[in-house]
Amino acid sequence: MHEDKIVSVDKLNFTFEGGYEVDALTVSKTIENLVKVMSITANAEYPESEFRLSVSAVRPGSLEFYFNAIAESAKTLLSDDNVNYAKAILEILISLFTIKKFLKKERPKAVKEARDNIEIHDCNGNMLVAPKGANIYFTNVNIDASISSVISAARSSPGVSGISITAENTGEKISIPITDFEELSQPIEDISEQQKQFTYNRVDVLFIKKPDLLGDSMWVFQSDRQVIADIADEAFMKKIHSGEIKVFAGMSILADIQVRYDLLENGLPNEKTIKYTVLHVKSINVPGDGQMSIAE
Repeated sequence: MHEDKIVSVDKLNFTFEGGYEVDALTVSKTIENLVKVMSITANAEYPESEFRLSVSAVRPGSLEFYFNAIAESAKTLLSDDNVNYAKAILEILISLFTIKKFLKKERPKAVKEARDNIEIHDCNGNMLVAPKGANIYFTNVNIDASISSVISAARSSPGVSGISITAENTGEKISIPITDFEELSQPIEDISEQQKQFTYNRVDVLFIKKPDLLGDSMWVFQSDRQVIADIADEAFMKKIHSGEIKVFAGMSILADIQVRYDLLENGLPNEKTIKYTVLHVKSINVPGDGQMSIAE
């Protein structure tokens, strides 16, 4: 019996701008480091998926490489069939090269969480918004080193006037001209020391398993995993303590929650340090009574 799998495929176009000929070692180093960046990203974002990159065609004229990005994951009850893992990984890849171009060889002044994105601030007061998954740039030194190697390889090949990467399905593109090669081929010093902890917000449905009806202790919820959380929504807690909102078996809440965790040296979350905070309860759902909105 074969295991059901979710398979997603997307295409990546990598172009050496300029002539029809590129040094063979440049091509080899470029492919090697692209695979490294994408493998690290895929393992961090979708560890349950198997990701691979294959060359589907090579065309001359500026020299273009077409890659198939393929992600496979086992299908479970919790799998989201609507998530195109390959597409998501390519979007992050282009964001990583965009971050490199934005920062050049300087460390960021600040990296801030903003819901599903991160805000990257440079020392000149400029800001770049990138998807949350691109935060791996600041937690795994191999990302910046590998991207620098791709650009360094292009720089070493006579006739290459720039490089560009395009995700076929979305049309997202990043171009780096030859004028940026020298600066961008240099790794950013101590980039992985920029961030030791990561925080992000999400909206989630949480089933109440063990409430605290009287004090300020943490609540126990069930989502796709057990969630032990502080409740920061004072209005909600006031209604709980006064008895205005009663808790019943099977009750769930729709809430804004904050997730905070320390990062391991490889940039992955340290599961032992994850902390949850319920920031705002949007609504509650009582079995048999339906959903009730919570007044602001």
